[in-house]
Amino acid sequence: MEDPKISKELIEAFRPIMEMNNAQFRQVKTMLAGFVATQERDLDYMDGYMDTLFNFMDPLSDTEMLIRQYYNHIATFDPKEA
Repeated sequence: MEDPKISKELIEAFRPIMEMNNAQFRQVKTMLAGFVATQERDLDYMDGYMDTLFNFMDPLSDTEMLIRQYYNHIATFDPKEA
């Protein structure tokens, strides 16, 4: 039988990582909304924020959906300008 104390300790040990990931997700979500609203086109600037999602992205998650929204945004760019 699993010791519930160990599970609680593990949860508490990983809590700071989870909180950091959640904070990064919220920041990137806000930045992406700003990129779209302002028609931002500087890929290096945007990638600086968006690349942090790859650190904790799971398939079929909110994080993956945010990356897909980003890809949809940059797909609107004129290839000659890029």
